[in-house]
Amino acid sequence: IEFFRVSSGQVDPTGYGEGESFLGSTNVTTDGSGNVAFNVTIPGVVIGSGDKITATATRDFGGGSYGSSSEFAQNVTATILGTPGFNISALSPAALGSEIRANTSTANDQIWYYWSVRAIAVAADGSFVGTWIDAGAADGNKKGILGQRFDANGNKLGGEFIVNTATFGDQDDVTMAMDSAGNFIVCWDGPGDGGGPTGIWGQRFLANGTRVGGEFLINTSTQGSQVYPEVAFATNGTFVVAWKGPNPFGAGSSTIAQRFDANANKVGAEILVNVFNGHDQIIDSMDVSPDGSFIVTWGETGDVYARTFDSNGTPTAAAFILNTTLS
Repeated sequence: IEFFRVSSGQVDPTGYGEGESFLGSTNVTTDGSGNVAFNVTIPGVVIGSGDKITATATRDFGGGSYGSSSEFAQNVTATILGTPGFNISALSPAALGSEIRANTSTANDQIWYYWSVRAIAVAADGSFVGTWIDAGAADGNKKGILGQRFDANGNKLGGEFIVNTATFGDQDDVTMAMDSAGNFIVCWDGPGDGGGPTGIWGQRFLANGTRVGGEFLINTSTQGSQVYPEVAFATNGTFVVAWKGPNPFGAGSSTIAQRFDANANKVGAEILVNVFNGHDQIIDSMDVSPDGSFIVTWGETGDVYARTFDSNGTPTAAAFILNTTLS
């Protein structure tokens, strides 16, 4: 678990703003449901009055292999101890009602992959949307992408809906994001267009579940397979999608990003996030700041790297390694 500071002037009104500066980390072991209670002291850190603390969780498979990182957790107020440093205690999660089944369709498997870290999104009013992969051919042909809207109390709003329009082959690896008004976009990988075997697709929706336009192809390059998308919004409705694609210079894979305006028009060309060095670069996660600047992380030879970009898609620093223990 990695902890980050959010200054008082940068706290997102939703209470889930992303971290500004890295503070430290700790390793924990969860129970079978993914829960854990822990205490950690991080020395030598100065926290200002009104500042918040947030965190991300990354699954450690051992041997230098890591899964995707979660989204930033809810911001919590830091407790000032009088000397530099702060204590964080994880609250024991309290269930709000009983568990609910998101899917209505029950033919064959209804699944999320562990790397689909953004398959659900919450609006400012507490309503939320969940998406998943249907292996029961609800769309009429192999795997499809399904979704369901819920109110803040977990009650279903309307029926389960099919996200994808094209139904040829498998639609897979779903991810989604929601803007401040509750409008949302769902992205996935499916049979490619223009010659590639697999492409990255998107579909926008209003908060009430109405489609906005048709599904659209996100990637421009159609060389090889494009898979594992991640998507996130800026405050003004613009968004960024990042994914794993082939290395344009030869063997291996790369992490690629594309910016879009609020109407889903591409802004600029595809961005090669990583600097190719002969290894596979496999996207881990991505997030966008309110101003449209963004960060992308990826895995390479057992280590996790990151690179930051401004709102114009220009790198603001060289790629850097996140983990302290190196592979």
